[in-house]
Amino acid sequence: MSILGELDFRGFRYRYKLSDKPQGEWLVILGGALQSLNSWDNYLDYYNKTFRVVVCDLPGMGESDTLPRGYPMEFLADCLKHLLDSLGIARVHIKAVSYGTPITYLFANKYPEQVDRVILAGTMKRIPDAVMDDTLASIRIMQSEDREQAIALFTRMFLCTDKQDDIQNSRLAQKLLRIGISKLSAVRRKNYVENTLRMINTPHLNYSDCAHLPFLIFTGEYDSYTRPEYCREVAQLLPSAHYTLIKHADHLANLEQFDTVSRLCEDFFAGRDISHEANCGPYEHLGVMA
Repeated sequence: MSILGELDFRGFRYRYKLSDKPQGEWLVILGGALQSLNSWDNYLDYYNKTFRVVVCDLPGMGESDTLPRGYPMEFLADCLKHLLDSLGIARVHIKAVSYGTPITYLFANKYPEQVDRVILAGTMKRIPDAVMDDTLASIRIMQSEDREQAIALFTRMFLCTDKQDDIQNSRLAQKLLRIGISKLSAVRRKNYVENTLRMINTPHLNYSDCAHLPFLIFTGEYDSYTRPEYCREVAQLLPSAHYTLIKHADHLANLEQFDTVSRLCEDFFAGRDISHEANCGPYEHLGVMA
């Protein structure tokens, strides 16, 4: 079972879901731009066996209040601090995906005393030129409310359909993406537009400034949006980071390879050797201080 709650940070309402596990280390999950609290129910159930889990929709995410594009990513890092302090959580592991990754990096850099281990799945320093046109087109389509065009574009952006025979659960991912986009509320469409413009306007993050914390960076081997080389670039810049790929997956690796990703993350958070997972690789210990 889980507990739903709402908080207010500087005039913006945001939501969270809390596992009812009474003991254990804390784990926070921050999702991507098209996700919400309910996107992570299977992971919440899985991790609840070991951790006390919080899934949150910060302002601008899910059905939480829209955060105008002029508010920087640092605002959201401070909101995450507000969430933890409000819940009386002193230290956490954090798993962040896509849009949630720069927020998590900024939080870890500003409040390292509250962070144990960090996973960034599907990350990059900036939105690169190779995907900028599609990213800008996604904003226009969300504003136009053309759901069929949105489904076609997001499928092209986030799924590697020409490798679907090698990607496990590729057709399921396509089906769920279509359903999810077709059901997006007006609030979530507006949130996507503002969040994406915030990403575009965010200065390049200097990941080498981060505190010396254990990081794991991964994405699907066929990710065509936050491509493996972009994720590896971030891992190289961090003081200490492990890097790997999820085989037979693309940008939606958390959906397509649930068993592999959940085991990998659980082992990393527990400080165990992660190189035994056969459906990942290669494993590299990167970073400027590795």
